[in-house]
Amino acid sequence: MKIAIVWSAPSSAGLAPYDDPSWKIWACSPGAIPHARRFDAWFELHYYTPENLKYCGMDENYLGWLRKSPAPVYMMDVYRDIPQSTKYPKEEVYKRFGEYFYSSSIAWMLAFAIMACPEEIGLYGVDMASRDEYGYQRAGCHHFITLARLNGIKVTAPVQSDILRPEPEYGLKAFSPITAKMVARKSELQARLHAAQVKQDEAQRESLFLQGALDDLDYFQSIWSDQDHRCIVIS
Repeated sequence: MKIAIVWSAPSSAGLAPYDDPSWKIWACSPGAIPHARRFDAWFELHYYTPENLKYCGMDENYLGWLRKSPAPVYMMDVYRDIPQSTKYPKEEVYKRFGEYFYSSSIAWMLAFAIMACPEEIGLYGVDMASRDEYGYQRAGCHHFITLARLNGIKVTAPVQSDILRPEPEYGLKAFSPITAKMVARKSELQARLHAAQVKQDEAQRESLFLQGALDDLDYFQSIWSDQDHRCIVIS
């Protein structure tokens, strides 16, 4: 058995082996719906109540879609309004792997996939390329990817994804030629950005000055433009 985990990054979510029956397709996230032509399990692991849809990233359209799912929907509990909801085995996962590194839905899915002992786990639509949004989640994925490999499971991803790229080694990355090149390039771009922002600020001040001057001219024009033809008589 092989398991393909599908998330929402459009660069590779559509590349999962949907037409290969030797692969089980596990998907999550509303963003994966347009890509998941078939799936054997869906994962919605945010804490769900009808009152907290906005908090957990759901809306009524997505909830309605979950209610019609033809496959099991793994959730943190079973919910009557979602017929296919299936309780995720959190306690069993904790017993196997401990209580750390569950930093995203993908981390939970990877832990569960390892317990299924597949020969291969494929990651599709899993980039986590934004450092601001996904920086803290990426390490959890790398933890379970490492555990999968230590358990003899092959882990793959398409070249369009960079999830299998390791983080630069602390203390060693400064000696890398590519790091030195990127640091120099970053300094150059920061200097150019600063110069552009200075010009932008100067242009903004000039724009405000000219707008004020035009407003003054409009005022004087409205008051004084008809005075040149008037005759003032002093008696």
